[in-house]
Parts: sequence; structure tokens; C-alpha cells
Amino acid sequence: AKLMYDEITTKGNGVIEKEDLQKYEDNPLLLLKHIENAYKELFFKKDNKPVYNGEQIINKRVMLRFMQRLIKMDKAHTPYIYIGGEKRVEFPYSFKSINGKDIKIKIGGNIDRIDAKNKTLTIIDYKTGRDKLQDKKSTLSEIFAHEGDSAGYRFQALLYSVAVIEQLNDGHDYSNHKDFNWIEKVKQACIEKVVPELIYIIRKDNAMHEDFVVDINDKPIENAADLKEDFLSRLESVLQDIFNNEKSFTPTDKKERCHYCEYKGICGR
Repeated sequence: AKLMYDEITTKGNGVIEKEDLQKYEDNPLLLLKHIENAYKELFFKKDNKPVYNGEQIINKRVMLRFMQRLIKMDKAHTPYIYIGGEKRVEFPYSFKSINGKDIKIKIGGNIDRIDAKNKTLTIIDYKTGRDKLQDKKSTLSEIFAHEGDSAGYRFQALLYSVAVIEQLNDGHDYSNHKDFNWIEKVKQACIEKVVPELIYIIRKDNAMHEDFVVDINDKPIENAADLKEDFLSRLESVLQDIFNNEKSFTPTDKKERCHYCEYKGICGR
């Protein structure tokens, strides 16, 4: 997706129009070209004549379907400004441990995609998991209690949104910073609101944009800044637990969560 959007924006002013996406929807070979270029860069070290194994051929077809679904969804949101994809965001955070020790860390991550429209910045996180309808709305308390199958998704999207707000207001000039120069582009867009959004593309029948990342009185977030202080306060409690050497680590009772965990070997799952 990033390669496609980068190609579109290099030929224009960054505004994505319906016609820009229609071209790719009408010609799947254009999408396949970007998928193959991504494979070359990630797996074949830019080899011009890569040899795909059976699994990679299947994955290419799956990715093509994902891209086609994404384009159909994105067309409905045009026009909008594409700020960028796979953008790094981080901010310094200081807090006291349970024992009163001063701790300084950096919090952040890589954002899948950032769009701007009507003075609103949308922080987009792509998800290939299957969101359950009964889990469609989550309060901030439920997210931090890790209640619901998609609580982690929602936490991540909101964390990135808060991180962007922090970095936009830290007073630094990022014009010459290779990782954060996109921040200056956002400043020029006169952004008034920052909103997290999840995009699910796993299945044709439930592919969707979801702005209902956090439920506030049965309404989606209108501006992540309204939740920033509450979010950081809850996050600090989590960090204090993580840095508490006297608190034992206890694996989750829900073993299905361990399936894709990178650290499951540590606890023998």
C-alpha cells in the first residue's frame, strides 16, 4: 500500500482523488508490480529475477486481494491528503517507579498510514485479524483491562495518536530529521484534531474502516487529545507494574493470545 501511495503522491500534491485509486482498481497488474517490488526489497535483496516458492506465490495473491479491498474502501473516503506510510513516532516519557525511582523512557512505534482531511489527522493501523461485532465498542477502561479480542488493536491505535499529539507539540523543528520530517508536513496542514482508525481487510464481507476505536458515551473519538491525559495516567500505572521488580510475571489465562506472541518461549507456551 505504501508503494502505491508513494507513487501517486510523487506525481501530484499529496491529495488522493478517487480517479487516482480507480486506475489501480482497473489494472491489477499495477498493484502486482508494487507487491513484487516489496518482495524483492524484503526477501530477495532487490534481485531482478527472483524465484518464488509456492507459499510466496499464494501470499502474493492474498496481498493482491487485500490491496483491492483497501482501494474500494479508500475510494469512499476521497479526497484526502496522504501524509505517509510506515512513519516513526515517539516521545520521551518520565515517571516514578513504585519505589520512587525516576525512570525516563521513549514511547512510540511505526504508524502504518497517516491521512489528513478537513483539518483532521487520521492515524491508521491496518489489521488482518477478524474484528468481532460484539467487540465493536470498547471504553478506555476495557482497553487497559485487555477486555475483548481487539483491545490490543485499539490500545495501539490510541497510543500512536497520543504519541503524534505529543510530538506535534514538543516545539522541535523536524525539517531535517529523516525519520520525523513528516511532522512538519502535518504542521503545515493546520491540524485541529487527531483521530485513530483501524482498517480491517481480512475478509471481503467484513472489510471496513473503523473509527469506533474507543467508545465514549456511545460515540467514536472526535479528538484523541480529549483522552490524552486519562490515557497517559492509565499507561503510567501499566509502566509502573512493568518496572516493579517485586511483582511476579503471570502469563495470561487466555492461551489463544499466545499463538502469535514473540515472547511465548519465555514462559513455555
